[in-house]
Amino acid sequence: AYDVPFVERRFDGKIVGRIAAKGVATDSHDLQVLRNGNRLMLSYVPRDGVDLSKYGGPHNATVTDGVVQEITPEGKVVFRWSSRGHISLAEAEPYMKSIVDGPIDTTDGRPAYDIVHINSVEKDGNSLVLSMRQTGLYKISMATGEIEWKLFGTRTDKSLSIAGEPDGAVILGGHDARILNDGTLTVFNNRTGTGLLPRAERYAIDERARTATLVEALTDPRSIESTCCGSARRLSGGDWVVQWGSSSIVDELNPSGERVFALTF
Repeated sequence: AYDVPFVERRFDGKIVGRIAAKGVATDSHDLQVLRNGNRLMLSYVPRDGVDLSKYGGPHNATVTDGVVQEITPEGKVVFRWSSRGHISLAEAEPYMKSIVDGPIDTTDGRPAYDIVHINSVEKDGNSLVLSMRQTGLYKISMATGEIEWKLFGTRTDKSLSIAGEPDGAVILGGHDARILNDGTLTVFNNRTGTGLLPRAERYAIDERARTATLVEALTDPRSIESTCCGSARRLSGGDWVVQWGSSSIVDELNPSGERVFALTF
């Protein structure tokens, strides 16, 4: 919920621009520059008067909604979407204990409860694919703002069925959802609190059949837990570059999961 605008620099270090959300705090999880030069920005926006007593929280709580803006280089907002009214409190129930136990600070110093924790945005045709750590992955129509499908997390009437995964494709605390040129979706699956190793995963999405099929999954036995953070990117040649979240390890792995490069902080 802190305001962290992006700074654009030349290679000699000189600042040439500042990139920020419009009218709301800038979140530092993601910034996507589109082909037309517009920017997709994320924000955590406080909202008062939410009853969290069912989950052990206050009757009159401040929460943070996940907001996406598309902004022109001149600073005009041409698209805005908020999780408010689209993602219910019930979808965050698996994380509610940690949400209630660990409020975050807003830019004005008020404690707030982080009910979705938006952390990535990806353009997919006339839609957006959004990762929310507390609730799952969503495809959003930019024309209507409606959720087209949901993947993982608490099931809703928008949820896709998951195939090809013996242990149920448990994803908790996911980050960095990306759509590849072949239409498959990659994500860093933290698997927080499951006792399972974090994974880099790739899914084939069949929107007509309403299914997601796991087609690739890689782990690193040295990374035993990932309570936060993380990123997984599949390179054009088939290798993956993965930062394993709260561990200090960055790997490049080949498609067989063999390490070809490792960096430990």
